[in-house]
Amino acid sequence: MIAVLGLGIMGSALARDAARAGVATVVWDRNPARGAELTSDNPTFATSVTDAVRDATVVVTMVADAD
Repeated sequence: MIAVLGLGIMGSALARDAARAGVATVVWDRNPARGAELTSDNPTFATSVTDAVRDATVVVTMVADAD
């Protein structure tokens, strides 16, 4: 399972490609609305960073800052 934290241009593209390739994908963003365009690709939407990374074997962070 891959967790993608940050759904900007790069994070959402990576999450979309992983989900379309059949990789179990969990996504999270500070702004939940950012993942709206990914719903047809069937990722799992986490409500917190902790939930997103809990079972992940790979964690990708695509964030603009450390906050």
